[in-house]
Amino acid sequence: MAGLRYAALRLPGPGGDAHVAVVTYQLSNDSYGKALNGRTIVVTIVEPRAREQRMVTVGVPEMNAALGRDGRIVLYSIMFDFDKADIKPESRPQLEEIAKLMRASPNLRPHVVSHTDNQGQLAYNMDLSRRRAQSVVQALVQAHGIATPRLISHGVGPIAPVAPNTDETGRARNRRTELVPQ
Repeated sequence: MAGLRYAALRLPGPGGDAHVAVVTYQLSNDSYGKALNGRTIVVTIVEPRAREQRMVTVGVPEMNAALGRDGRIVLYSIMFDFDKADIKPESRPQLEEIAKLMRASPNLRPHVVSHTDNQGQLAYNMDLSRRRAQSVVQALVQAHGIATPRLISHGVGPIAPVAPNTDETGRARNRRTELVPQ
């Protein structure tokens, strides 16, 4: 490879700066990559885009409606780090809404059910989801004063998907926490 050149550029735009990388080189090879002989140019452009907002905190009225209509509430805004059962700080608003729901409905005794996608071994995902459900119960008890006997944790791993696990969109839908009345 000869004549290697590289340029990195920042292009201001109305939605934010785009970043462009340009690499040029001359390749001469008789045995491999003959189609690339001569001058080759590779251009990579990274444009700004609004961050996708996937985490929505479900309020008490919506949780009540879903519990009455579906017999469960599916929550995607209780977040965990990859391969861990520690609840992320951005989950706090959803936990506060669950606590409000529990205080407003003193007879509600939900199962806290954690789900995973199907990536990894079944036994590991079953244990991970069990630990995550326990973390949610522990947070509701310790940080919000909900009585321990009102909550039962369950981890079901990947055995109850709501979407195919064939791509990241489906796997993201399958990673969730649900409240199901006893």
